[in-house]
Amino acid sequence: MLLVALIPVLLALPQLTPWLKADPMYYASSMVIDRDAPLQRGVPYIDPNSGYQTQALGYRAARDWLSGEVPWWNPYSGIGMPLAAEYQPSAFLPLTFLLLLPRGMVLLQMALQILAGLGTYALLRQMGVGRLAATMGGIVYGVNGTLAWFSDEEDKQLEAKSAAEEKMSASELAAADRAKRQRRLELLRSPVTPPA
Repeated sequence: MLLVALIPVLLALPQLTPWLKADPMYYASSMVIDRDAPLQRGVPYIDPNSGYQTQALGYRAARDWLSGEVPWWNPYSGIGMPLAAEYQPSAFLPLTFLLLLPRGMVLLQMALQILAGLGTYALLRQMGVGRLAATMGGIVYGVNGTLAWFSDEEDKQLEAKSAAEEKMSASELAAADRAKRQRRLELLRSPVTPPA
């Protein structure tokens, strides 16, 4: 289980070094000069929404919470726009406070990958899968394409929601399977009387 949490940390380590600038604002703002240094070609995020929406609005929501206000409204978007009602800022997700830290998007992505991996590990163990298979399933799900490539909060929240629904469905299926097995055992144990 420790390995499930360790793999996303190891994958995020290069983005946490001072040599690799993984801040989406560098890539989404188009205001940074010489962002394509010789050692760093390309961008670490395939979706610019991570800089346009998730980081900008999530940071705003976290700042509002720290100032003692509930982030209901975003006064910086035109004449104003609801902030809490939007998906991308994740105004009520406690992990949004990670965006206030340096390299907060990397930390947020890493935390969500760890949670997805641990949740999948727990789900697979609950379903009766062995430790090794559950560990591999947790690692693969934690670093799957959606969480690794797309860094916008909307996709991650949908992923977490579907994981929660899968867990509920799987636990219900497991309970139904146990009940079915129990009925079979009771039928096998019951004495068979020949017809008269």
